[in-house]
Amino acid sequence: MEQIATAVLVIVIGVGLLLVARRNRKRSGMDWETEALARMHQKGNKPDMAFSAGRDAANEAGRAREYHIPMLPASEPEMRTFYLDLLGMTEMRAPNHMSAQDGFWAIIGRRRVYFGLHPAFETDPADILMLAVPHLDTAAAHLNTAGHAVVWDTRYAYARRLGVVDPAGNTITLIGG
Repeated sequence: MEQIATAVLVIVIGVGLLLVARRNRKRSGMDWETEALARMHQKGNKPDMAFSAGRDAANEAGRAREYHIPMLPASEPEMRTFYLDLLGMTEMRAPNHMSAQDGFWAIIGRRRVYFGLHPAFETDPADILMLAVPHLDTAAAHLNTAGHAVVWDTRYAYARRLGVVDPAGNTITLIGG
C-alpha cells in the first residue's frame, strides 16, 4: 500500500513540475528556438549546423520562406563572413532534397536563405531580402567597421531600417527585430 502511495505522489509531483515549466515558458513569450539560442549563449556556446538540423525539420511544413541570394563563384568566404559573422545568421545544413548543391544555407527567424550560383527552387526576382536583426545598431556598427556602407531609411517613423550591399553586390534591407 505504501508503494502505491509513493508512486502516486511521485507522479503528481512530476505532473506539477511539468505544468509549472509549461506555464513559465508561455509567460516568457519565447518560442523553442529563441529559448535554445538563449541557453546556448548563456553557456558561451555558438549555434552550429547540428543545432539547425532540428530547425530545418521544423520548418519543412512551409512556415519558412526560402530566398536565393546569388553569389559570385569565388565570393563564398566573403559571403559567409558578411551574413554569418556580421549579421548573425546561423548556418544550417542543406535541406535533404537540395543537399547536392554548391553554396551554403543560413537561417534567421523564419527566413531560410540559400547562397549559391543556381537554386533548385523557384525564386521571385522581385523579392528583396529583408532581414529582422535583433540589434540593428550593433549590426550597423559592425558593417561600418568592416567597410560596408549602410544607408538608413528614414521614410517610416514606425520602423527602423537600413540598406546595405553585400560582397556579391546584392542590396538587402535590415530592420530592427
